[in-house]
Amino acid sequence: MCVSSPVKVCTNTTKPLPDSVRSISDGVALRILPLGDSITWGHGSAEGNGYRWALLNLLLPGNPSTTYIGSQRSGSMANNNNEGHPGAVISEIEVFADNSLRLRPNVVLVLAGTNDVNKPFDPAGAPVRLASLIDKLIAACPDAAIVVAQIPPIKDTVANAAAQTFNAAIPDIVGARAILGARVLTVDMGSAMTIGHLGDGLHPDDLGYDIMADVWYSGIQQAAEKGWILEPIAVDPPHNSHIACNTFLTWDPKFGTIATGVGSGDAAFVSGWRPAGLLATGNVVTDNAAFWMDQGDGVRLADMDGDGRDDYLWVHPTTGAVLLYLNGGYSEDGGINWINKGQIATGLGSAQGVIFADINGDGRDDYLWVSPEGEVTAYINGGEQAGAAGGWLWTSIGVIASKGTGTWDNTRFVGEIATGIGNIEGVFLYDLNNDGRADYIWLDKDGGATAFINTRGGSRGLAPTWINVGQIATGVGAPRSEILFADLNGDGKADYLRIHPKTGALEVWFNTGSGGAYMVGDGTRFADMDGDGLDDYLAVSPSGAIELWRNNGFDASSQKWSWEPQGQIATGVAARENIRIADLDGDGLADYLVVDEASGAVVFWRNGGRQADGTWSWTNEGQVATGIGAGVGVEFADIDGDGLADYLWVAEDGAVTAYLNGGSGSDGWIWRSQGVIATGVGATRRDIQFYDIDGDGFVDYLWVNRIDGSVSEWKNGGGFAADGRWQWSAQGQIAKGVGANGLAIHFAIINGNGRADYLNVDPGTGAVTVWVNGCFGESSGGSTDWLTAQCSNPAIADATLPPTVRWNAVDTTSAWVAAVANWHTNTSPADLSFSQAVSHFFHGLEHMYCGTTAGHNGCDQTSYCHDVNHPAGFFILNSFAQIDRMNMNFYEAMSRTQIKITNVIAGFSSTFAPIEDNSAFLNSFLNFVSLGYGILAAPVWNVALKTKYFVDNPNLLGTLKDESNSLVSNGITMSKQTSLGGVVLEVQNTLEETMGNLISFWAQTIIAVNANLFDGSPASIERLSLMIGDGRVIGNIKLPGDGEIQRYIEQAVYAWLIPKAWGKSNGNYHPWILNSGVPCTEEKNNGLSKYMSDETAKKSSVCYEKQLYYFVSAGDFRNCQPNISGVITCSRGMFTALPGMEALDKGTFGNVTKTDLVKGALAGYKANGNRNGWSEADPSHSTTVDTLNKDGIHSPGVVMIPICGVELAYSNWGKEDATNVPGYPCQGLEA
Repeated sequence: MCVSSPVKVCTNTTKPLPDSVRSISDGVALRILPLGDSITWGHGSAEGNGYRWALLNLLLPGNPSTTYIGSQRSGSMANNNNEGHPGAVISEIEVFADNSLRLRPNVVLVLAGTNDVNKPFDPAGAPVRLASLIDKLIAACPDAAIVVAQIPPIKDTVANAAAQTFNAAIPDIVGARAILGARVLTVDMGSAMTIGHLGDGLHPDDLGYDIMADVWYSGIQQAAEKGWILEPIAVDPPHNSHIACNTFLTWDPKFGTIATGVGSGDAAFVSGWRPAGLLATGNVVTDNAAFWMDQGDGVRLADMDGDGRDDYLWVHPTTGAVLLYLNGGYSEDGGINWINKGQIATGLGSAQGVIFADINGDGRDDYLWVSPEGEVTAYINGGEQAGAAGGWLWTSIGVIASKGTGTWDNTRFVGEIATGIGNIEGVFLYDLNNDGRADYIWLDKDGGATAFINTRGGSRGLAPTWINVGQIATGVGAPRSEILFADLNGDGKADYLRIHPKTGALEVWFNTGSGGAYMVGDGTRFADMDGDGLDDYLAVSPSGAIELWRNNGFDASSQKWSWEPQGQIATGVAARENIRIADLDGDGLADYLVVDEASGAVVFWRNGGRQADGTWSWTNEGQVATGIGAGVGVEFADIDGDGLADYLWVAEDGAVTAYLNGGSGSDGWIWRSQGVIATGVGATRRDIQFYDIDGDGFVDYLWVNRIDGSVSEWKNGGGFAADGRWQWSAQGQIAKGVGANGLAIHFAIINGNGRADYLNVDPGTGAVTVWVNGCFGESSGGSTDWLTAQCSNPAIADATLPPTVRWNAVDTTSAWVAAVANWHTNTSPADLSFSQAVSHFFHGLEHMYCGTTAGHNGCDQTSYCHDVNHPAGFFILNSFAQIDRMNMNFYEAMSRTQIKITNVIAGFSSTFAPIEDNSAFLNSFLNFVSLGYGILAAPVWNVALKTKYFVDNPNLLGTLKDESNSLVSNGITMSKQTSLGGVVLEVQNTLEETMGNLISFWAQTIIAVNANLFDGSPASIERLSLMIGDGRVIGNIKLPGDGEIQRYIEQAVYAWLIPKAWGKSNGNYHPWILNSGVPCTEEKNNGLSKYMSDETAKKSSVCYEKQLYYFVSAGDFRNCQPNISGVITCSRGMFTALPGMEALDKGTFGNVTKTDLVKGALAGYKANGNRNGWSEADPSHSTTVDTLNKDGIHSPGVVMIPICGVELAYSNWGKEDATNVPGYPCQGLEA
C-alpha cells in the first residue's frame, strides 16, 4: 500500500489507511524519540524496523515532516534512528537517553522494563526505576509529549506474572506526574497483544509490531488532542551529526594542505658496536665427515621460535637438511646459551637454494627452497611440538612463486627499491635501528660497512626514502665473505657477525646504535578530543604522550584551516604502538586506551576534556576488556551506530571478530560477542581501516591499497541479515589514490558532516593534505525547487538554451538525488527494475526496461513534460532514452556485422594466407576477445561525443568521456568470461564459425554492459549520474549510423586478423614492414634492388607521410634452383611481397589498407621506445581504453607487425633460432 507524499511511501502491510487522513496537531513537524530496549530496536521483525516503519506510515499522510531521532540505527528503512538498546534494563535506558535528549524531541515513546522482569533484574524495583526515567525525560524536555507503554506479554509464565505486576504500577506512576502538569500519558501494549503475537516468546513478530504501531498512534493522537504536541524546539545540529549520502561519494581537493605538520622525528642514526667475542664455537657434528670442513658456508641465522632472537642453523650442502641451535639468550659468562635441537628438517635440495624468512607474519622464520629456475617452495614453521612425538612442525603450502625470472642469486630481491652503491655481493638488507624496516648495508671487500637507513616514503609504491649515514663499521680484519648480520640479543637491531669459514664459529659485535627509528608522520593521529564533532590533530610520541591541536575548521577570513595548539594533554603510559584513541563511553570525547601487546586486554583512561585551568582531565577506569588475541589486531570502531566504539579483533587475513560495546554495567564493562562479522576480502590486517565513509552512522570496512592509496569499500549494513551473517555490501573502488602509498593515507572527519575525509599525511613532516568527502547532488539546486517547477518553465521548451542551463533551471540534479534515495529506501514496488523505479517516481512511462537490450524495451521512447509529475523527470527519462538508443544502435549493428563478415570471411584465408594448422590459428581468437571489444567499442563512443557542444564545453566532455571509457572497460572485463547470455566462447571448426561465435559473444557483451549500467548498483548509479548530469546527453551525443558502427567492428577484426593470418600461416612468411627511409618520390632509386625485385617493390609498397614502406616476407632466406646440369644450388634469396596486397590496396576486408597497418605498426614501435617486440595492447589498462578511443586500430599494440630498415632485417634473416625471437627479423637496434 502506498500513500502520497513528496517521496512516495509504502507500508509493508496490507492494512488500509483510515478513510480520512488525520493530521496530528494540524500537521506539525514530529521529532520522535523511540526509547527502550530490543523491542524498540526492532528485534524479531523481518526487516529490523520493528513498530517504527508501520507507525511512520500512519503519521506521514497527515504529518509529512516526521522524523525519528536516536543514536541507534536499525532496520531497512531510511530514517531508522532510535534509542533502542538490546538487553538494556530501565536504569541503563535512562543513561542511554542522554544520547538524544539534547535534540529536543517533541514526542518520546517509552517502552522499558521487559528485561527487568525477564532476566530478572530486581523486578520489584522496576517501577521506581521507571519513575526515575520519566522524571529525567520531563526535566530534559518539559515541552515534549511523553507516551509511556505498559510492556507486552511474555511467554514465560513467571516472567509474565512479573510483567503484569509491573504494568499495573505504571498508570499510577504516570498519573501522579500528569496531575502536576507533566505532558505524560500511558498506553497499554499488554492488553493489545497476546502471546500469539510474539515471534520468540519475548519479541513481537511483524503482526505484533503492527499492533504496537496502532497503539502508539492512538497515544500520539491523545497527546495531540490535549494540545501537548507543538513544533519541536529549534536546536543547532550537532557537529557530529551524520549526513548520509544517497548517491555516490566525490573527493574535493579544494582545501589542499590544511596542516604543515607538527611534532618531531627521531634523532639521526649513530652507529655503535660492542665486541662480545666468540659466541658460538661451530664445528657442528654431522654423520658425514666430508662436511666437517668449510662449515661456514652452511651457517644460517634465523628466528625459528619467534622469541625475537636469531638462532643458529646449519644447512647440509647437498640435501638442505637443517640442524638447529636455539638462541637461549645470555649465559652466565656473558656469551650466548645455545640449545641443541638436532635435525629439524630433512631438506629439499642443495643448501644454495635454502632461505629462511617469515612469510606468514607469525614471528617464526619459514623454510623456503628456491629451485635453480627461481621456483619457490615453502614450508610454514609451526614450531617445536610438545608431547611424546616432539619434533618440529612443518606445513607445506607448495610452490608460492613460479614462472619467475629469478635464480638462487637474485630471488631475494623484488623490484628496484634502491639504486645501489656497489655490486650485489656486498649488499645486505637488515634492520639496524629496531624500526621494523630493513636498512641497506653495503660491505666493502674488507668487511667495512656503509649504511642507508630505511625511512618510510610517502609516494605511490613502497620504495623507501634512504638516509645515508655513512660508514658504520670499519671492518674486523675479515673479508666480506665471512660477514653476516643477525639479531642475536632480541633488541630488534641487527648485530655484526663474523662466521669463521672452517668451523662455522660466530664472532659477534652487538649493535648499540641509536636514532633514525621513527618519523614525524609515524605519530600523526586524528580523533575528536573535545566533542565538537571535528577530528583534531594529535602528535603521539613513541612513549604514548600526546600533543593536541584542536580543529576549529576552515577560517574564511584567513582562507586557512584553523588549528588551536593545546600543548601536551597526556604524558603517556604505554608505547605508541599499543595506544588506541576512541570514544569508549559515548560522551563524544575520544578516550585513551592501552592495549596489551600479548593478550589484547584493554585499560581505559576516560577523557574528561579540557579543564578551566587549561589542563586535560584523564581518569583511569582500569581494565575493561580481557582481550582475545595479540594486541596488534585490536581496533576500536562503532560498527552498530550507537556512538560507542566497539572492540574489533582483526586477524592477519583481514577477518574481523567483534564485541559490541554495551557501556559500563554493574559487573564491569559490557561486551556482547558477535563472533566473526567479516571473513576478509584478500587484504592483510595492516591495510584495513574502519571509518564511516557514507555518513550513515556505521563505520565501513575499507581496504587501502598499500601501493597506490586507492580505497575499496564494503558498506556496513549495521547488523545481522536473515542468514545470520553481518551485512556488508561491496561498493567497489571509492577512491583512486592521489600519488601517495597506502601507509600515508588516513581518514578523519575534518569538516563535521559525519563522513570521513581522505587525508595524505607526509611521513617526513606530518603535513596533511585533505580531499573532502562530498556527495553527488548534495549542494545542487537550480533557479527553483524541483518539486514546484512547472512545464511552463522556458527551459523545458527552448531547446536552443545550453543543456546545462535547461537541466539546472528545474533543479534536475536534486530530483535525480531524490529518485535515487527513493530507490535506496525500497519505497517503489519490489518488482520494478531501477529504470522502472525512476520512471515510476516521476509518474513516467510504464515498462521502461532500460537494462534490457531488445527492440521494444520501452526505454527508447521520448517522454514529454506533460507525461511526468515534475519537469526534472522529463530531462532524466529522456537522458535514459538517449543512452538506450546509443546502446541499441551498437547492438543492432553488431548483429548485422555478424551476417556480413561470415558471408565474406570464406575468401579470407585464400587471399592472405594458407593455414594448415587451423586449430592454432583459431585458438588465437580466444586471446583477442577483450582487446577486440575495446578496439571496436571505444571509437563508437568517440564518434558519439564529437559534437560542437562538447568542443565548446570541454569540461563536460571530459566527464562524459571518462564514463564512456568506463563503459568500454566494463565490457572488456565482462568479455573475459567464457560464457555470456548463453553464448559460450569457444573455438569452432571453421574460420567462419569461429568469427560468428566471436561476434555473437561481443553482442552479448553489449547486452551485459547495458544491463550493468541500469542495474541500480552503487557503481551503476555513479556512472549514470556522471553521464546524464548537467544535461550532458540531452540532445548532445551524436548517434553513429549503422554503417559507421559496422565499419569500426570490421576494422577491429581485420586489422588484427590480417597480420595474425600471415604470422600463423604454414607459408612461413614471417611478415614485416620495410621502412625505406626515403621519400615516396624516389620509388625507383631507393637502393633496395638487391633486397627485393621490382615486382615485389611495386606490389608491396605504400606511401605514408611522404615516406615509402613495403609489406614483405622474411621466409626461407635460401633461393634454391637446379642448374643446367640439374644440380640444385642455393644462394641467398630476396624478400618477397606478402599475399593479399591487392585486397589491402582496395580495402576489401573492413576497409583496412596498407596505410592503416603501417600507421598501427609505427604506433607500437614508437610506444616501445623505437624498438620492435612490443606487447599486444592490454585492454584492462585505462590508458589503453583512452588510446583506443582516440586512435582505434592505429593504437599501439593492435597491429603486431615488426617494422625496421632493410639492413637490420637482412642481417637477422636466416639466423639460427632467430625466428622465434619477438620482432623477427627486426630484433635489435638500428644502426
